[in-house]
Amino acid sequence: MPEKATEGVIHWVYERSNEFMFKIEDKPDFTFTLVKGSLNTTLCSLSREYVFERYVLTKEGKPVCIPYLGYEKN
Repeated sequence: MPEKATEGVIHWVYERSNEFMFKIEDKPDFTFTLVKGSLNTTLCSLSREYVFERYVLTKEGKPVCIPYLGYEKN
């Protein structure tokens, strides 16, 4: 889209209050459930940094983050 067309809309949004733009309300029938394993971390045995489990593989029986696995980029 041309900048001239979007500029007016952007300014219009910035000039509005949060109360005008958003409606925040409780949803009594909603319960948040964290997806299993989504935020689990483990300590990389080589980098000594905590990494999300989905980015860790096992090398010689120890958890290793992807950058420390020794693979070279093509």
